[in-house]
Amino acid sequence: MTKQDKLNKLADAFKSVSDPNRLRILCLASSNKNACVSDIAKQLDQSLAIVSYHLNALAEAGFLVAKRKGKNICYTLSDDALSLEINNLICKYK
Repeated sequence: MTKQDKLNKLADAFKSVSDPNRLRILCLASSNKNACVSDIAKQLDQSLAIVSYHLNALAEAGFLVAKRKGKNICYTLSDDALSLEINNLICKYK
């Protein structure tokens, strides 16, 4: 992977967390090891559809990992270095 490819990937990652709701979701997911969609929606006072949309975008960007638990889908913070670094940065300011 070239330096330009790495920079493009980093820019895409920053785009995916450029929404305040997504930043709050990342902090919630890191503090709650199995944050389910309904729990996050309740804590953010947002609809399930909106929270699901944001969670899906964060999962596609590699920040979250989705796991099905019965009828629920729960999310955990990805353990890659970029996810951990961004999480440490944003949760300082929540």
